[in-house]
Amino acid sequence: MTKWKWGKIEQASFDAMKKIISKETLLAYPDFNEEFVIHTDASDTQLGAVISQKGKPIAFYSRKLKPEQTRYTTTEKELLSIVETLKEFRNILLGMKIVVYTDHKNLTCKNFNTDRVMRWRLILEEFGPELRYIKGENNIVADTLSRLRMLDTEEPSGQMTREAIAEAFAADDEDLPKEFPLSYHEIQLRQEEDAAIKKLLRQKPNEYSKKTFRRGDRTYDIVTNKEDKIVLPKQLQRRATEWYHGILMHPGETRTELTMGQHFTWKGMRNTVQSVCQRCEACQLNKPKLRKLGHLPPKVPEETPWERLCIDLVGPYTVGTNKKNEATLHCLTMIDPATGWFEIKEIPSKSADEVANVLEMTWFARYPWPTEVILDRGKEFRAEVERMLRDEYGIRRKLITTRNPQANAMVERAHQTIHNLIATQGIQSREDLPNESWDGILSAVGFAMRATIHTTTRATPAQLVFGRDAIHNVRFEADWQYIKERRQRVIQQNNDRENAKRAPHTYQVNDTVMIEQYQHRKYGQPKYKGPFVIDRVNDNGTVRLRHATANGGVVYQTWNIRNIHPYRA
Repeated sequence: MTKWKWGKIEQASFDAMKKIISKETLLAYPDFNEEFVIHTDASDTQLGAVISQKGKPIAFYSRKLKPEQTRYTTTEKELLSIVETLKEFRNILLGMKIVVYTDHKNLTCKNFNTDRVMRWRLILEEFGPELRYIKGENNIVADTLSRLRMLDTEEPSGQMTREAIAEAFAADDEDLPKEFPLSYHEIQLRQEEDAAIKKLLRQKPNEYSKKTFRRGDRTYDIVTNKEDKIVLPKQLQRRATEWYHGILMHPGETRTELTMGQHFTWKGMRNTVQSVCQRCEACQLNKPKLRKLGHLPPKVPEETPWERLCIDLVGPYTVGTNKKNEATLHCLTMIDPATGWFEIKEIPSKSADEVANVLEMTWFARYPWPTEVILDRGKEFRAEVERMLRDEYGIRRKLITTRNPQANAMVERAHQTIHNLIATQGIQSREDLPNESWDGILSAVGFAMRATIHTTTRATPAQLVFGRDAIHNVRFEADWQYIKERRQRVIQQNNDRENAKRAPHTYQVNDTVMIEQYQHRKYGQPKYKGPFVIDRVNDNGTVRLRHATANGGVVYQTWNIRNIHPYRA
Protein backbone atom coordinates (compact mmCIF):
# COMPACT_ATOMS: atom_id res chain seq x y z
CA MET A 1 0.00 0.00 0.00
CA THR A 2 1.41 3.36 -1.05
CA LYS A 3 1.73 5.88 1.79
CA TRP A 4 -0.20 9.10 1.22
CA LYS A 5 1.96 12.22 1.14
CA TRP A 6 0.68 15.76 1.54
CA GLY A 7 2.97 17.98 -0.48
CA LYS A 8 2.95 21.38 -2.12
CA ILE A 9 0.78 20.21 -5.04
CA GLU A 10 -1.89 18.84 -2.71
CA GLN A 11 -1.84 21.96 -0.54
CA ALA A 12 -2.19 24.20 -3.61
CA SER A 13 -5.14 22.18 -4.86
CA PHE A 14 -6.80 22.35 -1.46
CA ASP A 15 -6.34 26.14 -1.28
CA ALA A 16 -7.79 26.51 -4.77
CA MET A 17 -10.90 24.55 -3.82
CA LYS A 18 -11.43 26.71 -0.74
CA LYS A 19 -11.20 29.86 -2.88
CA ILE A 20 -13.75 28.52 -5.36
CA ILE A 21 -16.19 27.58 -2.58
CA SER A 22 -15.75 30.87 -0.71
CA LYS A 23 -16.22 32.83 -3.93
CA GLU A 24 -19.58 31.17 -4.53
CA THR A 25 -20.85 31.94 -1.01
CA LEU A 26 -19.40 35.44 -0.64
CA LEU A 27 -22.16 37.99 -0.11
CA ALA A 28 -22.70 40.47 -2.93
CA TYR A 29 -23.91 44.07 -2.80
CA PRO A 30 -27.58 44.49 -3.78
CA ASP A 31 -28.33 45.96 -7.20
CA PHE A 32 -31.55 47.96 -6.90
CA ASN A 33 -32.03 47.87 -10.67
CA GLU A 34 -32.44 44.08 -10.61
CA GLU A 35 -35.13 41.88 -9.09
CA PHE A 36 -34.54 40.19 -5.74
CA VAL A 37 -34.97 36.41 -5.60
CA ILE A 38 -35.83 34.85 -2.23
CA HIS A 39 -35.79 31.13 -1.45
CA THR A 40 -37.56 30.25 1.82
CA ASP A 41 -38.26 27.11 3.82
CA ALA A 42 -39.47 26.11 7.28
CA SER A 43 -38.95 23.01 9.36
CA ASP A 44 -40.82 22.23 12.56
CA THR A 45 -38.25 24.12 14.65
CA GLN A 46 -36.61 26.74 12.42
CA LEU A 47 -37.07 29.19 9.56
CA GLY A 48 -34.56 29.68 6.76
CA ALA A 49 -34.18 31.94 3.72
CA VAL A 50 -31.60 33.28 1.26
CA ILE A 51 -31.88 36.50 -0.79
CA SER A 52 -29.97 36.52 -4.07
CA GLN A 53 -29.51 38.34 -7.39
CA LYS A 54 -28.26 36.67 -10.55
CA GLY A 55 -27.32 33.59 -8.53
CA LYS A 56 -25.21 35.54 -6.00
CA PRO A 57 -26.31 35.60 -2.34
CA ILE A 58 -27.19 38.99 -0.87
CA ALA A 59 -28.18 37.82 2.62
CA PHE A 60 -28.96 34.69 4.62
CA TYR A 61 -31.64 34.41 7.29
CA SER A 62 -32.36 31.74 9.90
CA ARG A 63 -33.99 31.70 13.31
CA LYS A 64 -35.54 29.26 15.75
CA LEU A 65 -39.33 29.08 16.09
CA LYS A 66 -40.94 30.08 19.36
CA PRO A 67 -42.65 27.25 21.26
CA GLU A 68 -46.14 28.41 20.26
CA GLN A 69 -45.04 28.78 16.62
CA THR A 70 -44.02 25.12 16.45
CA ARG A 71 -47.73 24.29 16.71
CA TYR A 72 -48.60 26.28 13.59
CA THR A 73 -49.79 24.38 10.55
CA THR A 74 -47.30 23.64 7.76
CA THR A 75 -48.83 26.36 5.59
CA GLU A 76 -48.55 28.91 8.40
CA LYS A 77 -44.90 28.06 9.11
CA GLU A 78 -43.96 28.25 5.44
CA LEU A 79 -45.73 31.60 5.12
CA LEU A 80 -44.11 32.81 8.34
CA SER A 81 -40.65 32.21 6.84
CA ILE A 82 -41.58 34.55 3.95
CA VAL A 83 -43.08 37.21 6.21
CA GLU A 84 -40.14 37.20 8.65
CA THR A 85 -37.62 37.50 5.81
CA LEU A 86 -39.46 40.46 4.30
CA LYS A 87 -39.66 42.18 7.69
CA GLU A 88 -35.99 41.49 8.52
CA PHE A 89 -34.69 42.98 5.23
CA ARG A 90 -37.39 45.60 4.79
CA ASN A 91 -34.78 48.34 4.17
CA ILE A 92 -33.57 46.72 0.94
CA LEU A 93 -36.70 44.89 -0.25
CA LEU A 94 -39.54 47.39 0.16
CA GLY A 95 -40.50 48.86 -3.20
CA MET A 96 -38.36 46.40 -5.18
CA LYS A 97 -39.47 43.64 -7.56
CA ILE A 98 -39.41 40.44 -5.53
CA VAL A 99 -39.75 36.80 -6.58
CA VAL A 100 -40.21 34.28 -3.73
CA TYR A 101 -39.60 30.58 -4.28
CA THR A 102 -41.25 28.18 -1.82
CA ASP A 103 -41.50 24.40 -1.78
CA HIS A 104 -45.04 24.59 -0.28
CA LYS A 105 -47.32 24.65 -3.32
CA ASN A 106 -50.42 25.71 -1.38
CA LEU A 107 -48.95 29.19 -0.87
CA THR A 108 -48.98 29.83 -4.61
CA CYS A 109 -52.73 29.19 -4.70
CA LYS A 110 -53.44 32.06 -2.26
CA ASN A 111 -56.02 30.13 -0.23
CA PHE A 112 -55.67 32.33 2.84
CA ASN A 113 -58.46 31.44 5.24
CA THR A 114 -57.36 31.95 8.84
CA ASP A 115 -57.14 35.13 10.89
CA ARG A 116 -53.40 34.75 11.41
CA VAL A 117 -52.69 34.15 7.74
CA MET A 118 -54.95 37.03 6.73
CA ARG A 119 -52.87 39.38 8.89
CA TRP A 120 -49.68 38.15 7.24
CA ARG A 121 -51.25 38.61 3.85
CA LEU A 122 -51.46 42.35 4.54
CA ILE A 123 -47.67 42.36 4.97
CA LEU A 124 -47.23 40.43 1.72
CA GLU A 125 -49.39 42.89 -0.15
CA GLU A 126 -47.21 45.73 1.13
CA PHE A 127 -44.15 44.19 -0.54
CA GLY A 128 -46.04 42.69 -3.51
CA PRO A 129 -43.86 39.58 -4.07
CA GLU A 130 -44.50 37.02 -6.81
CA LEU A 131 -44.81 33.53 -5.28
CA ARG A 132 -43.46 30.63 -7.30
CA TYR A 133 -43.30 26.94 -6.52
CA ILE A 134 -39.99 25.05 -6.38
CA LYS A 135 -39.48 21.39 -5.59
CA GLY A 136 -38.02 20.74 -2.16
CA GLU A 137 -35.03 18.90 -3.61
CA ASN A 138 -34.09 22.07 -5.50
CA ASN A 139 -34.53 24.39 -2.52
CA ILE A 140 -31.24 23.34 -0.97
CA VAL A 141 -29.95 26.51 0.73
CA ALA A 142 -33.18 27.57 2.42
CA ASP A 143 -33.85 23.99 3.47
CA THR A 144 -30.40 23.79 5.08
CA LEU A 145 -30.84 27.08 6.92
CA SER A 146 -34.20 25.91 8.32
CA ARG A 147 -32.66 22.69 9.67
CA LEU A 148 -29.38 23.92 11.19
CA ARG A 149 -28.19 21.70 13.99
CA MET A 150 -28.55 23.45 17.35
CA LEU A 151 -26.61 22.86 20.52
CA ASP A 152 -28.58 21.07 23.20
CA THR A 153 -27.31 21.77 26.70
CA GLU A 154 -29.74 19.42 28.37
CA GLU A 155 -29.74 15.68 28.49
CA PRO A 156 -32.64 14.16 26.52
CA SER A 157 -35.45 12.89 28.71
CA GLY A 158 -37.73 9.97 28.19
CA GLN A 159 -40.78 12.22 27.66
CA MET A 160 -41.10 13.86 24.24
CA THR A 161 -41.59 17.62 24.19
CA ARG A 162 -44.29 19.14 22.02
CA GLU A 163 -41.54 20.49 19.74
CA ALA A 164 -40.15 16.99 19.30
CA ILE A 165 -43.62 15.65 18.59
CA ALA A 166 -44.21 18.32 15.97
CA GLU A 167 -40.87 17.50 14.36
CA ALA A 168 -41.79 13.81 14.37
CA PHE A 169 -44.84 14.32 12.22
CA ALA A 170 -43.16 16.17 9.37
CA ALA A 171 -39.48 15.20 9.39
CA ASP A 172 -37.88 12.69 7.08
CA ASP A 173 -37.62 9.20 8.49
CA GLU A 174 -33.92 9.41 9.22
CA ASP A 175 -34.54 12.58 11.24
CA LEU A 176 -37.31 11.12 13.41
CA PRO A 177 -36.54 11.06 17.16
CA LYS A 178 -36.15 7.69 18.77
CA GLU A 179 -39.26 8.28 20.89
CA PHE A 180 -41.47 8.27 17.75
CA PRO A 181 -42.15 4.58 17.07
CA LEU A 182 -44.35 4.71 13.96
CA SER A 183 -42.17 5.76 11.04
CA TYR A 184 -42.63 3.51 8.02
CA HIS A 185 -38.89 2.92 7.92
CA GLU A 186 -38.73 1.53 11.45
CA ILE A 187 -41.96 -0.46 11.12
CA GLN A 188 -40.63 -2.17 7.99
CA LEU A 189 -37.28 -2.86 9.68
CA ARG A 190 -38.84 -4.33 12.84
CA GLN A 191 -41.30 -6.42 10.83
CA GLU A 192 -38.42 -8.00 8.95
CA GLU A 193 -36.89 -8.95 12.32
CA ASP A 194 -40.15 -10.30 13.79
CA ALA A 195 -40.41 -14.09 13.47
CA ALA A 196 -44.12 -14.14 14.30
CA ILE A 197 -44.97 -11.79 11.42
CA LYS A 198 -42.86 -13.83 9.01
CA LYS A 199 -44.78 -16.91 10.15
CA LEU A 200 -48.11 -15.17 9.47
CA LEU A 201 -47.02 -14.34 5.93
CA ARG A 202 -46.05 -17.95 5.28
CA GLN A 203 -48.99 -19.70 6.92
CA LYS A 204 -51.83 -17.22 6.18
CA PRO A 205 -51.08 -15.57 2.83
CA ASN A 206 -54.78 -14.93 2.25
CA GLU A 207 -55.09 -12.89 5.44
CA TYR A 208 -51.74 -11.10 5.58
CA SER A 209 -49.73 -9.52 2.79
CA LYS A 210 -47.28 -6.71 2.11
CA LYS A 211 -48.61 -3.35 1.05
CA THR A 212 -46.60 -0.47 -0.33
CA PHE A 213 -46.68 2.77 1.69
CA ARG A 214 -45.24 6.02 0.40
CA ARG A 215 -43.62 8.87 2.29
CA GLY A 216 -42.30 11.61 0.07
CA ASP A 217 -40.32 9.97 -2.71
CA ARG A 218 -39.69 6.77 -0.73
CA THR A 219 -41.70 3.57 -0.61
CA TYR A 220 -41.92 0.91 2.08
CA ASP A 221 -43.29 -2.64 1.95
CA ILE A 222 -45.20 -3.21 5.19
CA VAL A 223 -47.23 -6.23 6.32
CA THR A 224 -50.97 -5.56 6.72
CA ASN A 225 -54.09 -7.65 7.30
CA LYS A 226 -57.15 -7.90 5.04
CA GLU A 227 -58.47 -4.60 6.46
CA ASP A 228 -55.22 -2.83 5.48
CA LYS A 229 -54.27 -2.35 9.12
CA ILE A 230 -50.54 -2.45 9.79
CA VAL A 231 -49.43 -5.49 11.79
CA LEU A 232 -47.25 -3.92 14.45
CA PRO A 233 -44.18 -5.99 15.40
CA LYS A 234 -43.73 -6.98 19.03
CA GLN A 235 -40.76 -4.65 19.52
CA LEU A 236 -42.93 -1.60 18.73
CA GLN A 237 -46.24 -2.58 20.34
CA ARG A 238 -45.70 -1.15 23.80
CA ARG A 239 -43.72 1.84 22.56
CA ALA A 240 -46.47 2.73 20.10
CA THR A 241 -49.19 2.35 22.74
CA GLU A 242 -47.30 4.56 25.20
CA TRP A 243 -46.73 7.15 22.48
CA TYR A 244 -50.42 7.23 21.49
CA HIS A 245 -51.55 7.38 25.11
CA GLY A 246 -49.23 10.35 25.74
CA ILE A 247 -49.83 12.33 22.53
CA LEU A 248 -53.62 12.10 22.97
CA MET A 249 -53.27 13.37 26.55
CA HIS A 250 -54.08 10.14 28.40
CA PRO A 251 -57.48 8.89 27.19
CA GLY A 252 -58.94 5.77 28.78
CA GLU A 253 -58.38 2.17 27.71
CA THR A 254 -61.30 1.96 25.27
CA ARG A 255 -60.58 5.23 23.48
CA THR A 256 -56.86 4.48 23.25
CA GLU A 257 -57.51 1.02 21.78
CA LEU A 258 -60.14 2.26 19.32
CA THR A 259 -57.94 5.13 18.12
CA MET A 260 -54.94 2.85 17.54
CA GLY A 261 -57.13 0.08 16.14
CA GLN A 262 -58.11 2.27 13.21
CA HIS A 263 -54.61 1.87 11.74
CA PHE A 264 -52.75 -0.90 13.60
CA THR A 265 -53.37 -4.41 14.84
CA TRP A 266 -51.58 -7.20 16.69
CA LYS A 267 -52.49 -10.21 18.76
CA GLY A 268 -53.28 -9.24 22.36
CA MET A 269 -53.74 -5.54 21.55
CA ARG A 270 -56.36 -5.08 24.29
CA ASN A 271 -54.02 -6.55 26.90
CA THR A 272 -51.20 -4.22 25.85
CA VAL A 273 -53.45 -1.15 25.99
CA GLN A 274 -54.80 -2.16 29.40
CA SER A 275 -51.30 -2.70 30.73
CA VAL A 276 -50.11 0.72 29.51
CA CYS A 277 -53.16 2.65 30.74
CA GLN A 278 -53.33 0.92 34.12
CA ARG A 279 -49.62 1.52 34.75
CA CYS A 280 -49.62 5.15 33.53
CA GLU A 281 -48.33 7.23 36.43
CA ALA A 282 -50.01 10.46 35.27
CA CYS A 283 -53.41 8.75 35.01
CA GLN A 284 -53.09 7.03 38.39
CA LEU A 285 -52.00 10.22 40.17
CA ASN A 286 -54.39 12.70 38.56
CA LYS A 287 -57.59 11.08 37.24
CA PRO A 288 -60.44 10.76 39.72
CA LYS A 289 -62.47 7.57 39.97
CA LEU A 290 -65.91 8.83 39.02
CA ARG A 291 -69.26 7.09 39.06
CA LYS A 292 -71.59 7.64 36.12
CA LEU A 293 -74.51 9.76 37.27
CA GLY A 294 -77.53 11.41 35.60
CA HIS A 295 -78.00 9.78 32.19
CA LEU A 296 -79.97 11.54 29.47
CA PRO A 297 -83.66 10.75 28.95
CA PRO A 298 -84.60 9.26 25.56
CA LYS A 299 -84.35 11.77 22.74
CA VAL A 300 -83.72 11.93 19.02
CA PRO A 301 -79.93 11.83 18.44
CA GLU A 302 -78.15 14.68 16.68
CA GLU A 303 -77.51 13.78 13.05
CA THR A 304 -77.08 17.07 11.12
CA PRO A 305 -73.64 18.71 11.49
CA TRP A 306 -73.57 22.40 12.42
CA GLU A 307 -77.33 22.57 13.08
CA ARG A 308 -76.95 23.11 16.81
CA LEU A 309 -74.21 24.50 19.03
CA CYS A 310 -73.71 23.74 22.73
CA ILE A 311 -71.78 26.29 24.80
CA ASP A 312 -70.81 26.59 28.45
CA LEU A 313 -68.14 28.09 30.70
CA VAL A 314 -65.29 26.29 32.45
CA GLY A 315 -63.74 27.66 35.58
CA PRO A 316 -62.35 29.28 37.35
CA TYR A 317 -59.81 26.42 37.20
CA THR A 318 -57.02 27.26 39.64
CA VAL A 319 -53.75 25.34 40.14
CA GLY A 320 -50.97 25.99 42.61
CA THR A 321 -50.65 26.31 46.39
CA ASN A 322 -49.01 29.73 46.46
CA LYS A 323 -51.41 32.55 45.63
CA LYS A 324 -48.59 34.60 44.15
CA ASN A 325 -47.78 31.93 41.56
CA GLU A 326 -51.12 30.19 41.11
CA ALA A 327 -52.53 29.91 37.59
CA THR A 328 -56.22 30.56 36.98
CA LEU A 329 -58.14 29.52 33.88
CA HIS A 330 -61.59 30.69 32.80
CA CYS A 331 -62.73 29.76 29.31
CA LEU A 332 -65.65 29.24 26.97
CA THR A 333 -66.24 25.80 25.46
CA MET A 334 -68.18 25.23 22.23
CA ILE A 335 -69.22 21.86 20.75
CA ASP A 336 -71.14 20.80 17.66
CA PRO A 337 -73.15 17.83 19.06
CA ALA A 338 -73.44 16.05 15.70
CA THR A 339 -69.71 15.82 14.92
CA GLY A 340 -68.25 16.46 18.36
CA TRP A 341 -66.13 19.28 16.90
CA PHE A 342 -64.75 21.19 19.87
CA GLU A 343 -63.33 24.65 20.53
CA ILE A 344 -62.05 26.12 23.79
CA LYS A 345 -61.03 29.74 24.33
CA GLU A 346 -59.82 31.58 27.41
CA ILE A 347 -61.92 34.59 28.43
CA PRO A 348 -60.67 37.47 30.57
CA SER A 349 -63.92 37.66 32.57
CA LYS A 350 -67.42 36.17 32.85
CA SER A 351 -69.09 39.34 31.57
CA ALA A 352 -71.72 38.84 28.87
CA ASP A 353 -69.95 41.13 26.38
CA GLU A 354 -66.69 39.13 26.69
CA VAL A 355 -68.57 35.86 26.17
CA ALA A 356 -70.42 37.28 23.15
CA ASN A 357 -67.16 38.52 21.59
CA VAL A 358 -65.31 35.21 22.07
CA LEU A 359 -68.30 33.22 20.76
CA GLU A 360 -68.52 35.38 17.66
CA MET A 361 -64.78 35.41 16.88
CA THR A 362 -64.12 31.74 17.67
CA TRP A 363 -67.20 30.06 16.17
CA PHE A 364 -69.49 32.28 14.09
CA ALA A 365 -66.58 33.85 12.16
CA ARG A 366 -65.08 30.44 11.33
CA TYR A 367 -67.80 27.80 11.05
CA PRO A 368 -71.31 27.49 9.58
CA TRP A 369 -73.91 29.29 11.68
CA PRO A 370 -76.20 27.00 13.69
CA THR A 371 -79.96 27.41 13.84
CA GLU A 372 -80.00 26.94 17.62
CA VAL A 373 -77.58 27.53 20.50
CA ILE A 374 -78.03 25.47 23.67
CA LEU A 375 -76.83 27.16 26.87
CA ASP A 376 -77.61 27.34 30.56
CA ARG A 377 -79.36 30.10 32.48
CA GLY A 378 -76.21 31.80 33.77
CA LYS A 379 -76.13 35.59 33.77
CA GLU A 380 -73.04 35.53 31.54
CA PHE A 381 -75.28 34.30 28.69
CA ARG A 382 -77.86 37.04 29.02
CA ALA A 383 -78.08 40.57 27.59
CA GLU A 384 -75.31 40.90 24.96
CA VAL A 385 -75.29 37.18 24.09
CA GLU A 386 -79.07 37.05 23.69
CA ARG A 387 -79.16 40.21 21.56
CA MET A 388 -76.27 39.07 19.37
CA LEU A 389 -77.87 35.68 18.63
CA ARG A 390 -81.29 37.15 17.92
CA ASP A 391 -80.52 40.42 16.13
CA GLU A 392 -77.21 39.79 14.33
CA TYR A 393 -77.48 36.12 13.41
CA GLY A 394 -81.14 35.18 13.70
CA ILE A 395 -80.28 32.18 15.88
CA ARG A 396 -82.66 30.68 18.42
CA ARG A 397 -81.48 30.48 22.03
CA LYS A 398 -82.47 27.31 23.92
CA LEU A 399 -82.06 27.45 27.69
CA ILE A 400 -81.60 24.19 29.57
CA THR A 401 -83.54 23.49 32.72
CA THR A 402 -82.15 24.70 36.05
CA ARG A 403 -79.54 22.49 37.71
CA ASN A 404 -79.88 19.84 35.03
CA PRO A 405 -76.45 19.45 33.38
CA GLN A 406 -77.70 16.34 31.57
CA ALA A 407 -79.65 18.65 29.25
CA ASN A 408 -76.27 19.87 27.95
CA ALA A 409 -74.58 16.56 28.66
CA MET A 410 -72.05 16.62 25.81
CA VAL A 411 -70.49 19.84 27.12
CA GLU A 412 -70.50 18.58 30.71
CA ARG A 413 -68.71 15.36 29.69
CA ALA A 414 -66.21 17.44 27.76
CA HIS A 415 -65.52 19.50 30.89
CA GLN A 416 -64.68 16.35 32.83
CA THR A 417 -62.31 15.31 30.07
CA ILE A 418 -60.72 18.78 29.96
CA HIS A 419 -60.08 18.62 33.71
CA ASN A 420 -58.39 15.24 33.33
CA LEU A 421 -56.32 16.36 30.35
CA ILE A 422 -55.00 19.45 32.13
CA ALA A 423 -54.37 17.49 35.34
CA THR A 424 -52.10 15.04 33.51
CA GLN A 425 -49.77 17.90 32.50
CA GLY A 426 -48.54 18.34 36.08
CA ILE A 427 -49.01 22.13 36.22
CA GLN A 428 -48.25 23.33 39.75
CA SER A 429 -47.92 27.11 39.25
CA ARG A 430 -48.05 29.87 36.66
CA GLU A 431 -44.35 29.30 35.98
CA ASP A 432 -45.11 25.80 34.65
CA LEU A 433 -47.16 27.27 31.81
CA PRO A 434 -45.36 27.94 28.49
CA ASN A 435 -44.65 31.69 28.51
CA GLU A 436 -46.94 31.82 31.58
CA SER A 437 -49.93 31.52 29.22
CA TRP A 438 -52.69 28.93 28.86
CA ASP A 439 -52.69 29.21 25.06
CA GLY A 440 -50.35 26.26 24.47
CA ILE A 441 -52.18 24.00 26.92
CA LEU A 442 -55.59 24.89 25.47
CA SER A 443 -54.31 24.26 21.92
CA ALA A 444 -53.11 20.82 22.99
CA VAL A 445 -56.44 20.13 24.75
CA GLY A 446 -58.33 21.11 21.60
CA PHE A 447 -56.20 18.82 19.42
CA ALA A 448 -56.60 15.90 21.82
CA MET A 449 -60.38 16.33 21.93
CA ARG A 450 -60.65 16.54 18.14
CA ALA A 451 -58.17 13.75 17.36
CA THR A 452 -59.37 11.13 19.85
CA ILE A 453 -62.12 8.72 18.86
CA HIS A 454 -65.56 9.01 20.41
CA THR A 455 -66.90 5.71 21.67
CA THR A 456 -70.42 6.45 20.43
CA THR A 457 -69.66 7.59 16.86
CA ARG A 458 -66.62 5.30 16.49
CA ALA A 459 -64.88 8.24 14.82
CA THR A 460 -62.94 11.33 15.79
CA PRO A 461 -64.49 14.80 15.33
CA ALA A 462 -61.72 15.61 12.85
CA GLN A 463 -62.66 12.60 10.73
CA LEU A 464 -66.34 13.58 10.68
CA VAL A 465 -65.57 17.19 9.74
CA PHE A 466 -62.61 16.82 7.35
CA GLY A 467 -63.04 13.29 6.02
CA ARG A 468 -59.53 12.24 7.08
CA ASP A 469 -57.60 11.32 10.18
CA ALA A 470 -56.03 14.11 12.23
CA ILE A 471 -52.69 12.30 12.63
CA HIS A 472 -52.37 9.99 9.65
CA ASN A 473 -53.11 10.86 6.03
CA VAL A 474 -55.95 8.34 5.85
CA ARG A 475 -59.31 9.12 4.29
CA PHE A 476 -62.51 8.57 6.27
CA GLU A 477 -66.11 8.40 5.07
CA ALA A 478 -68.78 8.88 7.71
CA ASP A 479 -71.84 6.64 7.73
CA TRP A 480 -74.32 9.06 9.31
CA GLN A 481 -77.19 6.56 9.33
CA TYR A 482 -75.04 4.11 11.29
CA ILE A 483 -73.95 6.90 13.66
CA LYS A 484 -77.57 7.94 14.23
CA GLU A 485 -78.70 4.38 14.94
CA ARG A 486 -75.78 3.73 17.26
CA ARG A 487 -76.43 6.96 19.15
CA GLN A 488 -80.06 6.00 19.55
CA ARG A 489 -79.11 2.59 20.92
CA VAL A 490 -76.66 4.12 23.38
CA ILE A 491 -79.21 6.72 24.52
CA GLN A 492 -81.84 4.02 25.02
CA GLN A 493 -79.44 1.78 26.95
CA ASN A 494 -78.48 4.66 29.23
CA ASN A 495 -82.10 5.61 29.77
CA ASP A 496 -83.08 2.01 30.61
CA ARG A 497 -80.23 1.81 33.08
CA GLU A 498 -81.29 5.05 34.77
CA ASN A 499 -84.99 4.12 34.87
CA ALA A 500 -84.10 0.80 36.49
CA LYS A 501 -82.95 2.81 39.54
CA ARG A 502 -86.14 4.87 39.73
CA ALA A 503 -89.54 3.87 40.91
CA PRO A 504 -92.37 4.12 38.32
CA HIS A 505 -94.36 7.34 38.59
CA THR A 506 -96.35 9.49 36.17
CA TYR A 507 -96.62 13.22 36.84
CA GLN A 508 -99.92 14.88 35.99
CA VAL A 509 -101.07 18.47 35.60
CA ASN A 510 -102.07 19.99 39.00
CA ASP A 511 -99.87 17.51 40.88
CA THR A 512 -98.02 19.08 43.81
CA VAL A 513 -94.26 18.56 43.93
CA MET A 514 -91.10 19.65 45.76
CA ILE A 515 -87.82 20.81 44.22
CA GLU A 516 -84.56 19.31 45.42
CA GLN A 517 -82.15 21.98 46.64
CA TYR A 518 -78.60 22.45 45.38
CA GLN A 519 -76.35 19.79 46.91
CA HIS A 520 -73.83 22.41 48.09
CA ARG A 521 -76.49 24.46 49.86
CA LYS A 522 -75.59 26.28 53.05
CA TYR A 523 -75.75 24.36 56.30
CA GLY A 524 -79.18 24.38 57.83
CA GLN A 525 -81.14 24.90 54.62
CA PRO A 526 -83.76 22.24 53.79
CA LYS A 527 -83.05 19.68 51.08
CA TYR A 528 -86.33 20.44 49.31
CA LYS A 529 -88.44 23.54 48.80
CA GLY A 530 -92.06 23.88 47.81
CA PRO A 531 -94.74 22.87 47.31
CA PHE A 532 -95.26 23.83 43.67
CA VAL A 533 -98.03 22.93 41.26
CA ILE A 534 -97.38 21.32 37.89
CA ASP A 535 -98.81 23.52 35.16
CA ARG A 536 -97.67 21.51 32.15
CA VAL A 537 -96.02 18.12 31.53
CA ASN A 538 -93.62 18.00 28.57
CA ASP A 539 -92.59 14.90 26.64
CA ASN A 540 -88.84 15.43 27.16
CA GLY A 541 -88.72 14.63 30.86
CA THR A 542 -89.46 18.18 32.09
CA VAL A 543 -92.43 19.89 33.73
CA ARG A 544 -93.43 23.52 34.10
CA LEU A 545 -94.15 24.54 37.69
CA ARG A 546 -96.49 27.32 38.82
CA HIS A 547 -95.74 29.25 41.99
CA ALA A 548 -97.78 32.08 43.46
CA THR A 549 -95.75 35.02 44.78
CA ALA A 550 -96.46 37.05 47.90
CA ASN A 551 -97.76 40.05 45.92
CA GLY A 552 -100.35 37.96 44.07
CA GLY A 553 -98.33 37.27 40.93
CA VAL A 554 -97.43 33.94 39.34
CA VAL A 555 -93.93 32.61 38.48
CA TYR A 556 -93.38 29.77 36.02
CA GLN A 557 -90.21 27.64 35.96
CA THR A 558 -89.27 24.54 33.97
CA TRP A 559 -87.55 21.70 35.85
CA ASN A 560 -86.34 18.24 34.95
CA ILE A 561 -88.05 15.38 36.76
CA ARG A 562 -84.64 14.37 38.20
CA ASN A 563 -84.89 17.40 40.49
CA ILE A 564 -88.50 17.09 41.69
CA HIS A 565 -90.33 14.72 44.02
CA PRO A 566 -94.06 14.24 44.68
CA TYR A 567 -95.44 16.30 47.54
CA ARG A 568 -98.23 14.76 49.59
CA ALA A 569 -100.34 17.28 51.45
